[in-house]
Amino acid sequence: MTLFPAIMMTITLTILVIMVPRMYMSWMKAAQLNEERDAERLAELLADQNDWINRFFSCGVAGLGLVWLLMSHQGPGVPAALTDSIALYVTVTLLLAIAESFLAQKVAGLLRTIPVRVKVREK
Repeated sequence: MTLFPAIMMTITLTILVIMVPRMYMSWMKAAQLNEERDAERLAELLADQNDWINRFFSCGVAGLGLVWLLMSHQGPGVPAALTDSIALYVTVTLLLAIAESFLAQKVAGLLRTIPVRVKVREK
């Protein structure tokens, strides 16, 4: 394995090792905030989840474009291991975006169930 595929595999595994526990922590935080009925912090968590979805999706699309560019390159010198490792990175990144979107949907559902105090105008 050459240097670039090894770097891409290291980046992919590092992202998995860091992001899976972070997602679990967000899941537990959402459950705790739901028990506390803290709508403001749940809304902040939802915004944070949406940011992570955008990051993962953007990186996945950029990686997909890079794979397409490498596959359409006509000259010699593009190792198949590099294309395969970037394709694996794209797959992992897009799967993480899907998992984050499921978590964001769960947080949004929890946020809808919290009762909100409504101010009534007096005449």
